[in-house]
Amino acid sequence: MSKREEIIRQAREVIHSKGYKAAGVNDIMTYAHIGKGQFYSSKYDLGLAVVEQLTRKWEEKIVGIIQADGAPQEKLSGMLNWIIGYHKQANDYSECPIGNLALEMSEHDEEFNAFSESGLKLWRPC
Repeated sequence: MSKREEIIRQAREVIHSKGYKAAGVNDIMTYAHIGKGQFYSSKYDLGLAVVEQLTRKWEEKIVGIIQADGAPQEKLSGMLNWIIGYHKQANDYSECPIGNLALEMSEHDEEFNAFSESGLKLWRPC
């Protein structure tokens, strides 16, 4: 994993635990053990990168399971098992990380809303 991806992953954890608005730049830098020179151009850009990384991860796992060969029961079981495992290792934050960001930010920012919505659209064809 690149340093950039690691910063996004760690920012995702801070944002997931505190919420986007409550997660300060200093909180993220402290948690990720980085200085201002390694931080994104803005918290906003970092928030968009978090949504993009989450969307890619969930697309790989969930949509991949659903679209794979196998009986519907196996696909559903695989999907649910992955989701349960994801939440167990996500420091027991039980809420959906993509849904939380979409709910918190969509009414305040059109670009964030469109970006979050594109991640949630992955579920529609499934």
